[in-house]
Amino acid sequence: MNIKAGYREVSSVDQLGSYTELFTGSNIPVSVDIDLLSSQNTSSFYSLVDVGAPSSVQNNLLELHFAFLTQARSLLRQDGRVLCSIGCRRPLHAILDMVRLAGYTSNVLIYTWKMQSEAEDVIEGYARQQRQSPNTQFWFYSAETLEIFFDNLPPFMNTGEAIEIENKLLPYAIDAEEALTMLKKGIAIGHVTTVIEAMPI
Repeated sequence: MNIKAGYREVSSVDQLGSYTELFTGSNIPVSVDIDLLSSQNTSSFYSLVDVGAPSSVQNNLLELHFAFLTQARSLLRQDGRVLCSIGCRRPLHAILDMVRLAGYTSNVLIYTWKMQSEAEDVIEGYARQQRQSPNTQFWFYSAETLEIFFDNLPPFMNTGEAIEIENKLLPYAIDAEEALTMLKKGIAIGHVTTVIEAMPI
């Protein structure tokens, strides 16, 4: 089932046992001239209407996830859960706070890393957003740093463990502008990603 919520192709939901599983990309800033119906852009951030997200959710570009969670509640069984896959380009506490503001408790299930796909377009979008909101920095890392750091870590961890890892990794973070500069020099860029289990309050 497609959840629209004033977006083009927001996400898809499938009932699996007592779970409702979310398959959605991160909110990726795009310019207005990009065709959202082509390529990976269909999972990109694009707000057509006000979904009632608090300002902290908007500033962290998490409106798409917030909209999904608020609408998914009506699809859940009594003991249902939502599994959210989210790129951690903002602090983990900001993502967990978004889940809380949408009316759920949360548990981190997976905390790992991935290469930034469509890197130049995506990072440029974050850099542009960062220029518009200088107090909101988006975190990236060199892929080499992430590969070394996560080499001996299992991807499955709880919330406390994920926060501890984030705090240790933070000194190596680069913002979107620096990530774009490094990318143009041929340095591979990645970001941290998480899977969060959200349970309605």
